[in-house]
Amino acid sequence: MKNILLLCCSGGKGGIGEFVKEIVKSLHQDFGICVVAENDFILDNLRKIENSDLKVYATKKGRGILTIIRNLFYLRKIIKEQKIELILTNTNKDALYSALLNCLFVKIPRLIMVHDFQWINRNFIWRFNPKSTILIPSKAILEKKDYIPNWKTFVVPNFVNMEQDISKNFLYVPIVLCLANISRWKGTIYLLRSFAIAKEKVPEIRLCIVGSFFDKEYEKECFALIEKLNLNNSIDFVSFTDNTREQYEKCSLVVNSSISEFGGPETFGRTIIEAWNYAKPVISFACGGPKYIIEDGVDGFLIPEKNVEAMAGKILLLGQNRELAKKMGEAGLEKIKNQYCAEIVGKQLKKIIEDELNA
Repeated sequence: MKNILLLCCSGGKGGIGEFVKEIVKSLHQDFGICVVAENDFILDNLRKIENSDLKVYATKKGRGILTIIRNLFYLRKIIKEQKIELILTNTNKDALYSALLNCLFVKIPRLIMVHDFQWINRNFIWRFNPKSTILIPSKAILEKKDYIPNWKTFVVPNFVNMEQDISKNFLYVPIVLCLANISRWKGTIYLLRSFAIAKEKVPEIRLCIVGSFFDKEYEKECFALIEKLNLNNSIDFVSFTDNTREQYEKCSLVVNSSISEFGGPETFGRTIIEAWNYAKPVISFACGGPKYIIEDGVDGFLIPEKNVEAMAGKILLLGQNRELAKKMGEAGLEKIKNQYCAEIVGKQLKKIIEDELNA
């Protein structure tokens, strides 16, 4: 069995950590897997994975030169001791470590995953990860000219392990769910404005936002708007959790309000496929990855970016029409079965890794 190293030095909670966890579950029977991460939340979740021989290592936290150097030599030691034959990176920081390892004569195949548009070190990364294979979650990455080099590239979408026991019941009170860290590029302000318009028509509608604030100034703006729009008693803020089943099961629909500015757009939109995994419909601004995932009017709605009136209209439509919401959610669930389940995407990723190892 050949050994591969997954780098996941993400600083936050959310999609990348979930994606790495799904990769481990899908590939652990075919490869020896070592994961290196620095985020305690991700490390804890990886250590909970059952029935695998996964080896988990923690790097030092921080961006200082000394920390990077220590982590670099720690990585080289792991690669040597565990006889690693391929590196798979997940973040800008991971790809930077991979490039620096190349400078230290660690010459093994690399799969460089590009999950977002915030790669500040990409020129260095592409120079010192020569002719690596690039994996992207959707064609949204290709929209930005010269963001990635013209190397061998595969689309490997996010995927989920399908739920066996799905609650398709919709509550009498419509609940709009948004799972996203609260920031400018996640478009929280536009979601709040859309929700306020919908609430004028249906006073009992509720909004649940699962995530954390990372920008104190933006947090003030959001709460000032909530006060202004008189939404204080209609919004539930829930801290980020790795157990999102309850939130998905009790909601009526899921909204992705990410925009193209401030480091956006989304390159995929993992909460979309998570919603479909519970047979729930989705609404999203038509930018970035979501416009490649959602089939407008079939398994969800795509809204012109920042158009709060249009988003409010679709929230009302799905919130008040249970049959339509059910039909769209089930169409999304069918798409999971055919495109975004672990069995299908896991096999695709396995073949890419095997081809790289045998090249």
